[in-house]
Amino acid sequence: MYQSNMNDVLKANTLTCEKKESIIKTARQLFYTYGYDEIETAIFEPYDLYSSVDGMILQDDMVKVIGPSGKVLVLRPDVTIPVARLVTKHVGHNEKIKRYFYIMDVFRQAANRVLAHKQIGVELFGDDSTESDTEVLALAYELLANLPVTHFTIEVGHAGFVQQILEETNLPYSERQLLKQYIQSKNKTDLQTFLIEHQVSQPLQRVILQIVDLYGPPGHVIERARTLSLNKEMNQAIDHLERMHQLLDLYGMTENIVFNLGLINHMDYYSDVIFQGFIARVGEPVLMGGRYDTLTEKIGIMIPAVGFGCDIQLLIDGLKKEQHTINRQEDIVIYYTPTRIREAYQLMRQLRHRSKRVLINHKEINVTHSARAIYLQEQHITVFNGREKRVYPNIDSFLTQYQL
Repeated sequence: MYQSNMNDVLKANTLTCEKKESIIKTARQLFYTYGYDEIETAIFEPYDLYSSVDGMILQDDMVKVIGPSGKVLVLRPDVTIPVARLVTKHVGHNEKIKRYFYIMDVFRQAANRVLAHKQIGVELFGDDSTESDTEVLALAYELLANLPVTHFTIEVGHAGFVQQILEETNLPYSERQLLKQYIQSKNKTDLQTFLIEHQVSQPLQRVILQIVDLYGPPGHVIERARTLSLNKEMNQAIDHLERMHQLLDLYGMTENIVFNLGLINHMDYYSDVIFQGFIARVGEPVLMGGRYDTLTEKIGIMIPAVGFGCDIQLLIDGLKKEQHTINRQEDIVIYYTPTRIREAYQLMRQLRHRSKRVLINHKEINVTHSARAIYLQEQHITVFNGREKRVYPNIDSFLTQYQL
């Protein structure tokens, strides 16, 4: 029983690794087709880099260490901030658009242990256009569409739209943060109680309570949002989202998009469009992103920036629950008689150069143990593929004629 359990654990671990590599391969190929280059930052970052940005990671969530110079360092708790710092440090105001993607680990302190999560994502710097926002959103859409899940949804909102409403309340910062939580939870009863207790005007109460319901098909949400707009800035946010929806239509990516104008991200550095992606049977966002122009200004120079990050483990969890399997090659096992050992090893190298999974068996000849086997006998080569059996006079004829 113990051995069986151990085998199950090892098999599950191997399968998880295969799924992770499959997701990374899919993402890397996709990002490349959009013109993005891979980037990587240091695993240890200055503590001040994160503590100086409001609305970031809580201090207790960061894994802190003392560096050789005595300065406090943290294990990378976020990717967007160090990538943005790197770009603002080396790119000037007038530089052309920069596109980067990353595959990096982030670390958080939880209870008495350190949690590591591998993230993939993209960052686009140097352009504040609607087209750039839509490009990044389209990348997120296509990434989820390329994964073997039964369904996915991307919610799109606008941080500036909600921020304008918060400013209209004239509440202190701490109370605004609490109000954001109520809006995000979409609990109208608690939200209304909060608004009454804090003496928010009746007209503004009506708008805020309706913001919670601004969720659904983009056209419908945009139409309703225009009736609730309080100022020019809110109108501009609505126009921006409408234009993005038009561009998404050109990409052919509108089917799984919903607009959510009550969407609030816990990362306060997002300033304009924000979005999050869900896959079936995973109860939290697997992907989050948006525009964060103000963040680059805080950590260097103001450079327009938009991007998203995706938690690979959450994607894997979704794939497990969907019970999808990753296509993998079956092992090819080479058997040989003692006189053909040199040829067996030469064939092994040739097949591996063709990216085949090859094992060489020098203990016993038993082709029934492998679905695909090659047996180098004294006078010829016999190839077994399931129930199929073929004979070749030599290695060259086998490599030329047989499709592995």
